[in-house]
Amino acid sequence: EAMLGIDPLDLCPAKPPRLSDYADPALLPPLRLREGGTLPAEATRNFLEMLQFTPIDPPYAGIEAALAGLDRASVDALVWALVEAWVRAGGSPASAWALQSIAHAGSDSRVKSLAAEIRRWPREKAKSRALLGLEVLARMGTDVALLFLDDLSKKARNKDVEARAKELLTEVAEVRGLSALELEDRLVPTLELDEHGARSFAIGARTLTVRFDEQLAPYLLDAAGKRLDKIHKDKSDEPEALKAAQDAWKELKADAAQVAKALTSRLDRAMCEERRWDHPTFRGLFVKHPFSQHLGRRVVWGVFAEESSTPSATFRVAEDGSYADANDDAITVADDASIGVVHPLHLEAA
Repeated sequence: EAMLGIDPLDLCPAKPPRLSDYADPALLPPLRLREGGTLPAEATRNFLEMLQFTPIDPPYAGIEAALAGLDRASVDALVWALVEAWVRAGGSPASAWALQSIAHAGSDSRVKSLAAEIRRWPREKAKSRALLGLEVLARMGTDVALLFLDDLSKKARNKDVEARAKELLTEVAEVRGLSALELEDRLVPTLELDEHGARSFAIGARTLTVRFDEQLAPYLLDAAGKRLDKIHKDKSDEPEALKAAQDAWKELKADAAQVAKALTSRLDRAMCEERRWDHPTFRGLFVKHPFSQHLGRRVVWGVFAEESSTPSATFRVAEDGSYADANDDAITVADDASIGVVHPLHLEAA
């Protein structure tokens, strides 16, 4: 009872640590509150002290409690400024809490920046720093973080970084009870799309809807159905909502390009290696997933008997999630069916 009665907020040093010299709150971006206003200087110092003394796993409970009241964009700006200050100060592994703070307080918007640095650091004779960065991505454990970790395991251009990234992915897969390939299948962020694979930006009196073209590139539709490639200013727009929508649109385009590239490459390998999925897994990965459904509807799928390369039936996924054959007639796929991408070599010319 005494052990279980401990408040996790009490699991902190009796005396706060001396902040690293590079972490001067006065030189870092201010933290903003979700309800408006700026966090007082003393509270900002408290937040930095929590980031400094917390173990990598599990993190100190006070961090999550603080994040509940903070504007996440300002937190992202703070932790990235911390990383940059740490690097300028020499980037010593002994004071790498700044880098680890991304895992505790950073969002997916910081992942791309960190992945770029992980690629660059070994070329600057800072391989140990890059290896620490991989640990941070694994600790974050979000789909976006693991997607970039997977990419680094293949194309980091440094054998030690690639090897460590593979090890970390294997560890994450084991914790989740998955194989490495099964984990890879699931590394597809939703990109904040809804169950129909769409997303909307409300900007004052108007709303723009996101759709995807044949190359999985996003585009916008206005209320009249007119296609737009960017968010133009309108006199009815609310300035803050416009800025937020433009930032979100820019981020969505970049993320969609990254995810689409990884997903199409992964499916190409699956076709060549004759990978198969059971029906429930297939629906979860390629029919119901908010982003993957856009690619799932553009691929010819096959039903395969065990050990066979030739499909017993082929189908496409219709817009409503049902299945249709080459004549556009509805077909039914058994729950115990084995499904894979059809390779052209295994089809007759007709």
